[in-house]
Amino acid sequence: MPSQRTDMEIRNDTNGDITIKVSQVSNSDWDGDSRPDHTFHDVVIPPHSSKKARQELNSTPMGGP
Repeated sequence: MPSQRTDMEIRNDTNGDITIKVSQVSNSDWDGDSRPDHTFHDVVIPPHSSKKARQELNSTPMGGP
C-alpha cells in the first residue's frame, strides 16, 4: 500500500531554546527520509518559534510498539 503524507509541527512557547531528541524509531513505519529521526533529531528550536516537517507514514507498518 502507498504511504500517507502527514505534517508534524513542534512549537517552542518557552523563553529558551529547546533541542529535540528522537529515539526508538522503526524503519518499517516510515517511507524514505520523511521521518522524525531524520527531520527532527537534534534540531534546535529557538524561543517562540516552531519547526514543521513532512512525515511519510507507511500505510501498513510492520513494526511493533
